[in-house]
Amino acid sequence: MAKQSWWSRFWGIFNAKAHKSLDKLEDGARIDILRQKVRELEAGHAKSVNGLAKVKALQFKFEKDAKAFEDKAADYREKAGKLKERYEGASKKDQAQLKSDIILMLNKAENMDQEAANKRTQAENQGKIVANLETKIKEMTKLIKDTKANITNMEARAEAAKVNKEISKELSDVNFDGVSSQIEEIEKKINEDNAEAEAWDHIDTALEDDEERIEKMLNESSPTEDSKLFDEFMNSK
Repeated sequence: MAKQSWWSRFWGIFNAKAHKSLDKLEDGARIDILRQKVRELEAGHAKSVNGLAKVKALQFKFEKDAKAFEDKAADYREKAGKLKERYEGASKKDQAQLKSDIILMLNKAENMDQEAANKRTQAENQGKIVANLETKIKEMTKLIKDTKANITNMEARAEAAKVNKEISKELSDVNFDGVSSQIEEIEKKINEDNAEAEAWDHIDTALEDDEERIEKMLNESSPTEDSKLFDEFMNSK
């Protein structure tokens, strides 16, 4: 029975130490996982920023293409206007050709307007993608910043916990009762020394020899009797 109890205590101590070790590993593993996540986030952030640049470039291209088609449409309409001026002063034979040319210019202008509208739509859609990516990148940037701050806080807390544990261990080894009794002994000795010093002062006074005492007495002025003091006062002018 005693042997079994000893083994129980042994495994209890062993398991307690094992759990403490696992706790330390879990803290370190948790911080390592966060560091790995930060690296992954930073890699994804870099790709997202690169992708954002490409998406923005495509948006600018669509807008540029739309402007080019709009300029083309305006050019065809301008040509149609010039042909119209000629049409009004031309012969019927020339008017037939001019009419065909005017219709051709108007058709081209209409096609350019349609292409410009399509490019504008593509640019707007691309702009929405850009805005969405910018929002995601801002969120990712904040997440990276917050995660790094959490890692710093966790490291600081882990270090503080380690220091606190070491201090607690040191304090647990201190015999406070022994220290208190030592302080009491020191205070008692100081009080005894002070009392002894005061006693020596009184002894010094008591040990004065008779000659010194008599000398002091003779040197002290004797008080005048009351009746003499009164007579002297009354007879004075």
